Amino acid sequence: MAQIIKVALPGYNASTDTDPNHFALYVDQSVDYILIKEKVTAQVSVTNSQTIAHNLGYVPFCLVFVETSSGVWRKVFSRSIDSYAAYFTVDDTNLNLYCPSATKNFIYHIFYDNIT
Repeated sequence: MAQIIKVALPGYNASTDTDPNHFALYVDQSVDYILIKEKVTAQVSVTNSQTIAHNLGYVPFCLVFVETSSGVWRKVFSRSIDSYAAYFTVDDTNLNLYCPSATKNFIYHIFYDNIT
């Protein structure tokens, strides 16, 4: 028997809805189908800090990358554990990007996954 996991977006019923566009997560073992939806992905240039509103009402899963040199990208974590100054924070309304040492290009992905 195949296992199915479905997490519907707000306003949709995971038990009855069949439209994949209405789900944040949809895993169907019988057809090797996995869907994890992105809310937004974008690239921005940041000097010191920048706030990006997501307004989801919960802390979403985010991936953030910073361009360390032309065409070379590094994954950014919250509060740097090494000497690299770029980092991000996320709460239930905003993603905040920080680069206090210089202006840098960031790419960010905000997913619908609730990580709280």
